[in-house]
Amino acid sequence: SLGERPDVTVVCRPVAGTTEPEAINAWVESGGALLLYGACAGYGSLLPGKLALLPHGAKRQGFSIGKPGHSLFAGIRWRKGITLVPFGTFEPNAQATVLASFDDGTPAMVAMARGKGQVLFLNFGPGKSLTDAQELYDELALRALYWLAGHPDSALALPEIDRRLTDERRNREKSIVRGTLAAAGIRSSAGWRLGMSEDNVGRFGWAIDEGLLVGNVNRHLQLTCGDTSLGFAFPSKPASKDSGEVGAYAVPALNWVCKTAQATVDGQRLTMRQSMLTPFVHYETEEPVVRLTFGHAPTHASFPTKGGVVARALDHPNALSDFARTATAGWLLVWEAGVSHPLLLVFEKRLGFFVEVADGAAMALVLRAPEHVGTFLAGHPFGVERVDSTGWLTGVPRAAAKRTAFWHRAALAFPVGCDEVFRLDRAAGRVRIANRFRYLVVEDAWGTRPKKLAVLPPLIGYALDRNLLVADCSRVRDTGLPTKYGMLKVVEDSEALAYSLPMAPEERFAYVNSADEPDLSAYINRQFENGVRWSCGGHVPYEDWKVEQSRQGLNYRNIDPFSWSFGLATALQGRVFLNDANREKLAERASRRFSDPIERHQYKTFARYREEPFSGTRYPVLFNSFYPNKTRYAGTFGSRVIYGDENEASTLTLMLGYLHAVQLGNAGLVRANWSYFKQAARMMLTTDDWAAHASGCREYSAGAWLDMLNCEYPGMVYYARVAEIAGDTAAAEQGYYRAAKRMLPTLMRLSFHEYANRYRLAPFEARVVFGFNEPDGPLAAKAHLDGFNCAGAMDLTDFSQATCFPLLALYATYAPETVQEYLDEVVRPSFLQNGKWSFHFPYVKAFAFLGASSDDLRKMVGDVDELRGERARNDWPGMRQCDEVGAAIFRLHPDVYVASHAPAALLDAVYADAAGRVELTLEAPAEDTLLKLVCRRPILDVACNGRDVPKRRWTHQGELFTVSLPKGRSQWLLRLGTGTAQPEAPKQRLWGWRRTRRQAKGLFPARP
Repeated sequence: SLGERPDVTVVCRPVAGTTEPEAINAWVESGGALLLYGACAGYGSLLPGKLALLPHGAKRQGFSIGKPGHSLFAGIRWRKGITLVPFGTFEPNAQATVLASFDDGTPAMVAMARGKGQVLFLNFGPGKSLTDAQELYDELALRALYWLAGHPDSALALPEIDRRLTDERRNREKSIVRGTLAAAGIRSSAGWRLGMSEDNVGRFGWAIDEGLLVGNVNRHLQLTCGDTSLGFAFPSKPASKDSGEVGAYAVPALNWVCKTAQATVDGQRLTMRQSMLTPFVHYETEEPVVRLTFGHAPTHASFPTKGGVVARALDHPNALSDFARTATAGWLLVWEAGVSHPLLLVFEKRLGFFVEVADGAAMALVLRAPEHVGTFLAGHPFGVERVDSTGWLTGVPRAAAKRTAFWHRAALAFPVGCDEVFRLDRAAGRVRIANRFRYLVVEDAWGTRPKKLAVLPPLIGYALDRNLLVADCSRVRDTGLPTKYGMLKVVEDSEALAYSLPMAPEERFAYVNSADEPDLSAYINRQFENGVRWSCGGHVPYEDWKVEQSRQGLNYRNIDPFSWSFGLATALQGRVFLNDANREKLAERASRRFSDPIERHQYKTFARYREEPFSGTRYPVLFNSFYPNKTRYAGTFGSRVIYGDENEASTLTLMLGYLHAVQLGNAGLVRANWSYFKQAARMMLTTDDWAAHASGCREYSAGAWLDMLNCEYPGMVYYARVAEIAGDTAAAEQGYYRAAKRMLPTLMRLSFHEYANRYRLAPFEARVVFGFNEPDGPLAAKAHLDGFNCAGAMDLTDFSQATCFPLLALYATYAPETVQEYLDEVVRPSFLQNGKWSFHFPYVKAFAFLGASSDDLRKMVGDVDELRGERARNDWPGMRQCDEVGAAIFRLHPDVYVASHAPAALLDAVYADAAGRVELTLEAPAEDTLLKLVCRRPILDVACNGRDVPKRRWTHQGELFTVSLPKGRSQWLLRLGTGTAQPEAPKQRLWGWRRTRRQAKGLFPARP
């Protein structure tokens, strides 16, 4: 408020506020400073001129600095080629100084003294990435604030501050990269970058309860596995009147693989370290007595002696009284006679034990030490497997004793950190990854030599066992320990390992419309023109949502990017199937609902910001959730709602940024607002899980599955692609590296039900795994699918807002047979009943790309229209059918499609099958942008802008037509012959080329 006498007041608002302009004017004239962005409702009299607003979707323009010597710009380093969208035309006052202008002469930055104060007007929105600053979100905004506040020296210092921060980050990165590579035996550091071990907390930022590799830690801080549980308690003592402390929980340290938690009760403290790299939890306390409680009472315990491993019945208090005197190693294996999950306890010291017995079994084990208990560890050396210990009453079998001794040593080298570095090996098409591990080593009273293990993420081990994706792996040993995510494989007596994964398929698919499907084309356009009238479910009119009131009837001031973008992703993917009138409606909606909010009102185009309570990690949330959080937190701590779809919202924003560039020719949106798009991806980048290889819902450890998993891999591909558009090489490489990691859960889930059944990770015989969560590992289902999510293809391809082409390319490249089997064995029996298909439109697209005949598709479209068509066209989902039914058109005429055209925009594309013609309109931002077109028919001749193109300027090898585009707009005509294209040439591994069991005759590439 002005009563607090701020140095500067910043205004950018589409609706008037409560502050009177006269009060603002008086404040400025008395020495205040005002920074105005664009249309400042209610502040028109304070502008240094007259602003006439331009409509939504105004033309982008470059700008030039008219006063380069002005102190506002001292030392600034402008990025080249940035274009902006003016709020409007502007006529400056005579006393005003125009500091910068757009290409058409419209003032872009205007300053004017008003009394003793200053007003700076920027004729564009905040949040712009106009300079080459690496660490600053919006350098110009910071400069403006310092300059207006009378601190031009601080503005001048910003480039140096940014350089220093950048150098500090790069030096830290170089140090970690070199150390990791040295540990892994990799000599050259060229091209290597620091990966997700930096600025990432994995699953450890939010919850008290945590899912681990084998067991879980629940909200009562008990370690659970199956029916077993281990808790802890301190002897009762009166609470201190001075401390007033009854119980407290704190997290003093965490990283992406390890969380250190401290529990304090009446001044007595125990520290728990929970690591993703081991089946153990590390406990440490300075208390002399700790009581370990068992939730499912063990009946026996074993420990090593000079005479071998002995077994003791836990049926009396002194059953273990001779442990400190006779044990030859500091471990105690407790188990229940019969089938159970044996628990291994590992101790630093020779402790006294007292067993609390009830009904012939141990309810608790009391640990006593002369001074303090020190360190002890607990874990499950047999993993998630249930062990039949019936024969152990006379002694633990040799194999079990050997395994226990191995994990005893491994527990003493407790892994607490992992540095991960990567390199894109484009020549080999691989992402090379190396890990270096850090340990907390325990020196026990028996002089045991701790055993360091370099741990391979189990899902990578699962893929390695199946000869899928993983290559160049360090020589690992299978420990025989099954985790929730696969068998645990390690490099023994090592602190490092390395492996590689494939890079994302390069293909950037785009549809080509067909001139030979008039009925389906008319259907698509009818669906769209009805659907585009609505904002969201419940028949909310499109006009009801606007910047001035983001959601009609709701007290919600910020823009909700997720719901504001309903329908845009699918419509932009299927844009070529729309007629001109519908393309105009799509462009208007895309401008009003996506690009204009980012350009003009970026400050309110995040639904909200969050700070995770334990990690302190901050990221924006891009959708307004209403799903209640069952946990109730005190005061301002925690959250009343959950954000399980935030990764979908992030992916949608990144995807739309890319599609605006390659479908609408608006690459300038990404370049000018790159800081915004980086922030949009932040939740996915900072909660990247070591075991699940994805981000996901934070508040209750839901992980990523169904639609939440279907967005993870495409989200990182789109992050890389928008980074390429923005010219940020480092971010692009991060995106491709993280996409490679996300291939693992996306593809391995297709067969993981076999592993889940083997180790009983589901309470039934599973056929389907939707993804992976933190408490249970695989989220499994039976063979019969039902419910809205599965009917909408969220079990396989859709992420609620779209089925992304990168995900389809991934399936077509690495799992065509497996996906085909899934469609045949699971989807068809689930949704084809009595000759009628009962799924929704997204599955039409999945079948079109991955496994249906032309007759199938026509039947699917008819059945789904009968079931869902009217409902879709009477609400916003009607916008989706240009993509979903458009996929059927593509499948019916599969001989021509675009394989790659970015960064050029594909403005129009039509294939006339019967006439043998392909017509394309593209707009390239620069010379020599390549167009790659799959054409399975001979190409007779090619014309560009009405002129023949010599054969030496284009190639048609196998099925791939390649030509270099001129800068600007170009129209292309390809005349086709009959038959197939150069059958003697090697064919590209493109859409549908890999033959599947049902496609024994090459069904996909052949004409239906």
